[in-house]
Amino acid sequence: MMKKYKGIIITIDNDDTLSYETNSILKKIINFFLVPILNLLPSGFQKLIKKSHRQTGEVIENATTYKAIEILYNYGYQHESKKLTQKIMHKIWFDFNNSKAIRNRLKLVKRELKKSIDKLSNCQSNINLLSIASGSARAVIEVLSQLKLPNNKIFVKFLDKNNDANKHSQKLARSYLGSNLNNYDLDWITDTISGFSKYYRGQKVDIVEMVGILDYFNDNQVLKTFSLIFDNLSDNGVLITSNISDNKERKFITKIIGWPMIYRTAEDLIELALRAGFDDKKIKVIYEPLKIHGLLIAIK
Repeated sequence: MMKKYKGIIITIDNDDTLSYETNSILKKIINFFLVPILNLLPSGFQKLIKKSHRQTGEVIENATTYKAIEILYNYGYQHESKKLTQKIMHKIWFDFNNSKAIRNRLKLVKRELKKSIDKLSNCQSNINLLSIASGSARAVIEVLSQLKLPNNKIFVKFLDKNNDANKHSQKLARSYLGSNLNNYDLDWITDTISGFSKYYRGQKVDIVEMVGILDYFNDNQVLKTFSLIFDNLSDNGVLITSNISDNKERKFITKIIGWPMIYRTAEDLIELALRAGFDDKKIKVIYEPLKIHGLLIAIK
């Protein structure tokens, strides 16, 4: 499926090699009846959900943070529970479209990030990569663990205002990169987004990966962030970012899970990127198959 907005391509990805999570016909039927019921539940129902499954409770307790995202990335570490009732509750709570879409987003980000690194590695020896509001930085770290670029040096800065997130990310990097950790120049910075340029001392950034944070930024904050990134990108540098789109589970996620977000369409994202200075001929938006998370790729 493809459409255009102001000449900019908006697609829904169907890359079979990524093993995206989608819904069977039976699951679609179940969701048709279940989701409207869940959307009507009172906020007090949250307590029952927390009691029904430990890791679902942990997601609720840590909503909006890297901890919750990591649990969802790992499908709730389902191997930890052997009780039938817990397996059933696990299947219910971690098989929602929003949970699947987060894992789909991770796969899509990794692919696009690797494509950008591979492309730049063909024309320059050094690559500056910045992960903004990096959280666990799982996408970046997993991509680094798969790279084979003997003639290129990659300098990566992970920027997050949460020092605990940076510590978790460092642990993840050691786990994935192991003995190859020293092959990369990695730097974890505890700071806010507005201060990232001071860590480059006049250098430009080649790739900016910023996934998830726009879900909590109003339009003015997004525009300010996009403009700052644009000003600090190298020529042909790329911004890879995302935003959640409105979906049928929104009320349940907001009211019961306690995870409010700012929902945007692809057109909303494109407008903000254009206002920040990006060229309409160098922008595209790709959705994961469930059409919940849209990925904006903008080249300077």
